[in-house]
Amino acid sequence: MIRILMGKAKSGKTYTTYEEIKRAGSKSTVLLIVPEQFTLEAEKQLMAHLKVKGIMNIEVLSFKRLIYHIFNEIEMPPNKEISHLGRSMLIKRVLKAHSTELKYYQSTCEKKGFLNQFSDFVDEMKHGMISFDPILPQFEAHSILYLKLHDLNLLMQAYENAKKETYLDSADTVLYAVDLIKHSQKLKDAMIWVDGFDSFSKVEYQIISELALYSKTFTITVTHDGNPSDGVFNHTEMLIRQLESMGQLHEKAIKKHLLSRNEMKESMEHLSENLLTFPYKVLKSEDQAVKLHVANQQFSEVEHCIISIIDLYKTKGYTWQDIAVVTNDLSGYEFIIKQLFDEYEIPYFLDQKLNIMSNPLIHLIINGLQIINHRFKREHVMSFLKTGLFNLEINEMSYFENYIIEFGIQGSHYFKPFEKNFKKDKAYDLVRINQVRLYILEILAPLLVFEKAKMNPVNAYLSAIFNLMQKSLIHESIQNKIDVFNQMGQIDEAQYFSQIWNAVLETFDQLSELMGEEMMPLETLVELLEIGFEATEIGLLPQFENVVLIGSLDRSRSHPIKALFILGVNDGVLPEAGGNQQLMEEQEKALLKTMGFDMLLDGKMFTEKETFNIYNAITRPTELLTFSYALTAPEGAVLRPSYLIQRLKKILPSIIISYETVDHAIKKPLDLPEVLSSSKGAVKHLATEMRRLADGFQTHPSWTQAFIWYLENEPKLAQLLLDAISHDNRIDRIDRKEVLALYELPLKTSVSRLEQFMWCPFKHFVNYGL
Repeated sequence: MIRILMGKAKSGKTYTTYEEIKRAGSKSTVLLIVPEQFTLEAEKQLMAHLKVKGIMNIEVLSFKRLIYHIFNEIEMPPNKEISHLGRSMLIKRVLKAHSTELKYYQSTCEKKGFLNQFSDFVDEMKHGMISFDPILPQFEAHSILYLKLHDLNLLMQAYENAKKETYLDSADTVLYAVDLIKHSQKLKDAMIWVDGFDSFSKVEYQIISELALYSKTFTITVTHDGNPSDGVFNHTEMLIRQLESMGQLHEKAIKKHLLSRNEMKESMEHLSENLLTFPYKVLKSEDQAVKLHVANQQFSEVEHCIISIIDLYKTKGYTWQDIAVVTNDLSGYEFIIKQLFDEYEIPYFLDQKLNIMSNPLIHLIINGLQIINHRFKREHVMSFLKTGLFNLEINEMSYFENYIIEFGIQGSHYFKPFEKNFKKDKAYDLVRINQVRLYILEILAPLLVFEKAKMNPVNAYLSAIFNLMQKSLIHESIQNKIDVFNQMGQIDEAQYFSQIWNAVLETFDQLSELMGEEMMPLETLVELLEIGFEATEIGLLPQFENVVLIGSLDRSRSHPIKALFILGVNDGVLPEAGGNQQLMEEQEKALLKTMGFDMLLDGKMFTEKETFNIYNAITRPTELLTFSYALTAPEGAVLRPSYLIQRLKKILPSIIISYETVDHAIKKPLDLPEVLSSSKGAVKHLATEMRRLADGFQTHPSWTQAFIWYLENEPKLAQLLLDAISHDNRIDRIDRKEVLALYELPLKTSVSRLEQFMWCPFKHFVNYGL
């Protein structure tokens, strides 16, 4: 029997799952399968529910970990698995080898953007178990769709041939595990619960199907209200249809349990049922559980969110972990969030994957190779030295950089002592300069052999890079940085740097495994390494439990929370507009769908998934839900509110709406301005109010009290504020002698130079004076 626990969000599906696991006791093996990013949190929640400090006969697994359990029990696959970054490198080789055979994508296939798009396409085809071979003859030979399908099919076949009998990608690994499930005694004796999923690819569906067929019991949770879909649950209705088809295929009964528990406040429940559906119902609720804030800028939007969080913490008794912040534009808000949360000293965890391309170790490797490839070009030499991973002082680097710029040093100049110099009054210390030159040559010694040999085996390059890193004690330098970050309390930075060494070595391993003996020029190796590094992401784990969780809408599942703040409810952001970032147009996918090819990433499915993500987010908190949006972007562009804002106001006409004013208006004598919630965060606002007071404007009395507090507790900061009030910001004219030293007479000028002076005198000074 296949049991489906159905219900809306907060209906008790996970609670029921944990209760059933509790009743199962220790008599059977219990498997709880959850999404990859939720395994740690699910273990914590399950142990808390069971009131135990550890679990013996219960395993909380992701699909990936389940697959490796199967391999360990039955047999390991005959071929090696390539990771996502290994696949990207393999695809790069395929594109290079077959570019001349392409009919439609020939001019674009060598570009980085195409590689990323085709990598996503391979993932879609493999996990959707789709092949275009059967339908190619049905299209006109010269139609655009035919040309596209011809190219994509050719590249897919070339990719499969490149890894055949040698490697497995993620989809191949899953399918290999599927064939082994029927031989697993552990799974035959297991009671299985699957929780937290809203959809499965066809490959994942194969696993679910086999688990349902061979396990002792099989239960899965699905977020659905049990009624014909009204839009919100379109996304999960497909999953229910898949499960029903699976039951018919295996001749197993499907038993649905509709749960109706409700843990939400009235206005929040009403909002979840009506915000994303049409027609909608209106509710006049006074519970104040849903709020809306309109900010002038994104900066002040985040600051209002922080002030509200501090208020919940100080006056409502919330813990930090009771609160979460999500946005559909995490990259756009990331810098502001980090700056303000640090300023207000709120502990937080930013849940995101970090790209490693900006890490100093990556710059060291790429620029080290580019120095050889481009014969000691200045920008590569200095980027190499400025990684902060060498035993070289900053002033030494700056002194050396000034010299090589002054005399145009590059190429073969580095292999003999530098002798060029100015006269005595401006002369460089050549001993000091040449010490740096020799230091550079000593570091680069393992790579210098490639200056003359144009074609070399990949393994030779990788071995030389590794020798360079070992010889220069780079691993020790990274460890020193980790220690410094830990001492400064920058735990996330320490965790990021602690993973970078292994991430680089994994890239080397994948490249060596795929192309180790292949001969190639240095330029091609650099391209492959950049592709590998770009495909590598590092995930961080929260080091403390009591922190505010900040994340994107699609990764918003976490521990139970009381309050949720949704930032950036702007047009095109929430819901996300999506973009044509794929190799096939929507109408082309629609045509293929009519022919029986279910594309995973078509526009309809994207919209349904986005709708479901919004529903999931707004049903997470139990007590407070706050929406906010900004009217202008950081660069000054006008931002429009999402259509959801207007819908929100209609559904909940009594919703509490706050607007940011230009200044802090005086309402009552004892009305404390909200920005005074933090001593550090209030400093910049106090400076603004002191300026207004000095200019003759009236300010709130609380600002005077705040300044007195700073005088007593932060006297240096208070003095700095007083000095700032009396500071004259006007620039004095420079002396005539200095002008003559900067600008030679007779003065030669041009229209563009005069325009630059009018636009920015300081830029003119830097460009023409210095």
